[in-house]
Amino acid sequence: MAALAVAALPLCGTRLAAQRCERIESRTNLAAVAGERVLSVDVSTENPAEHGIVGAVTGLVHVRTRAGAVRQRLLIAPGDVADTARVAESLRRLRRLRFLDDASIVAERCEGTDGVALTVATRDAWSISPELRAAAPPPPGAEELEPSRGLRLPNGLLGVEERNFLGSGREVRAGIETRSGRVGGSVSLVDPFVLGSPIVGRVRLSRLPNERLSSLTLRSDERDVARPWRGSFTATSASRWPMFGAAGHFSRGGVQGLVGRRVTDDAAGAALYVSAGAELASARMTRFDGMRTPGPETVARRFVGADVGVDRVATRYAPTTWLLPHDAVFDVPMGFEYSAVVGVGEKLLLRAPAAHLDAWVGRIWHPGDRALLATDVWSSGFLYSRQVEAGVLRTAATLLAAAPHGNWMVRVAGERLLRTDPDVRPLVGLDPTAPMLSTGDRLAGRAVAATLERSFRFDAPVGGRTAFDVAAFASGSLRNQPCGTETQSISAAVVGIGVHTAPIAATRATMRLDWMVPVAASPGLRRRPYARITVAPGFVADRVRDALRGR
Repeated sequence: MAALAVAALPLCGTRLAAQRCERIESRTNLAAVAGERVLSVDVSTENPAEHGIVGAVTGLVHVRTRAGAVRQRLLIAPGDVADTARVAESLRRLRRLRFLDDASIVAERCEGTDGVALTVATRDAWSISPELRAAAPPPPGAEELEPSRGLRLPNGLLGVEERNFLGSGREVRAGIETRSGRVGGSVSLVDPFVLGSPIVGRVRLSRLPNERLSSLTLRSDERDVARPWRGSFTATSASRWPMFGAAGHFSRGGVQGLVGRRVTDDAAGAALYVSAGAELASARMTRFDGMRTPGPETVARRFVGADVGVDRVATRYAPTTWLLPHDAVFDVPMGFEYSAVVGVGEKLLLRAPAAHLDAWVGRIWHPGDRALLATDVWSSGFLYSRQVEAGVLRTAATLLAAAPHGNWMVRVAGERLLRTDPDVRPLVGLDPTAPMLSTGDRLAGRAVAATLERSFRFDAPVGGRTAFDVAAFASGSLRNQPCGTETQSISAAVVGIGVHTAPIAATRATMRLDWMVPVAASPGLRRRPYARITVAPGFVADRVRDALRGR
């Protein structure tokens, strides 16, 4: 549990030397001063807790978070009565921020005063993340559409992300990418308080040699349950075509707006929102030459309909400190949570009734005092003329249990694809055996993957709050009806060791470097050892509807 410190200290300055004060610090709810009047609320921010080389670099380029960026997320103000629920929710809001490592609150009660003075203390995280990635080579025998006549640049991506631009809490990302000697770029901006309002705004623009993307999102924070109303507006347009001598084209776009109202009171264990709105979704796709997917070769869809949604968000949490490095608090939501939007309308090109579903349901269980089990189900797709189109059903279960100097992890994930669009993403992120398979084999009508891992945690040599895990693992996968082969099923299994970062928050991604040795494989699959660098989502990062991923 979070630390609680109480001390009686004499204060100097404007106060009398004989005046004594009691100082109470909490990282959860500040229950010790519940019901007392709040005299003041101050904010104290600190630079990242690093030293050595990392600390020197941090001090040169890091801009400390402004107090206003923290104050905007607080639900307590001078004159209020100290409420444990509002204090706890304020701290949870701060811990969810990607640019903060830690957040706590200090109450000071002095003799002769009728109330408490509060100070919210935060510590910044290292907020700049470089990105360097080499692009995959062209398929054997493929010819470039427009071979470069000048300097031949290697195919790859170079970018940088700043999650706390000038200490404002805004996120900025920019990158350049080279493909076949041609150069493109992308940029995105996230503003958590557009024009000072509680609206999160995001703009993305990408102009790559064979891809165009534009998107605008305005939304309420899905985890914010303090406000009775919420809403979202999203507009996207994306297109892609092959770089090499192959036919095919992907084009996708859409507009959706939703407004929701909370229908449960503040005392309920979860906030239930009911929403309504409308959407327009379009897709025109022709499968690239040589590409195999468990769906049709061409897609022509234009859906318009009225939407109804329901969201259940936990308001009660069980804080735990054994999972994250340095006893950082992880707020475990209690009870089931879900988010679902159903659209009923018409598939315009056929003038036929149609429906659209996008849903997620999940829960984190407590099988033991130092164990967590996260179970989730995602489903999305269109239905018309009793036929499913772009249908995706995914499930995942992850068990984490504390062990000496580290953790045990067991993960099982599966998916079912029904007449999917050609640009569907396969079950790769949760499957270490994926590099053994060809690109076509990774997509299958049915797939399941399982991993058993034992990790050992160490503090990094740079000190501060940096930590990493050294892990040994075994993983296997089974795919029925793979798209890249004529066989009915393929299987693969590996054992491996790896090193990965141990983030201070469960929502942050983990960077992994793994070396794996195949121990079993179907005929035709790769059998040589291989290394893999991946960026895996955080423990709770993907627990949202498919339409909300990556926002």
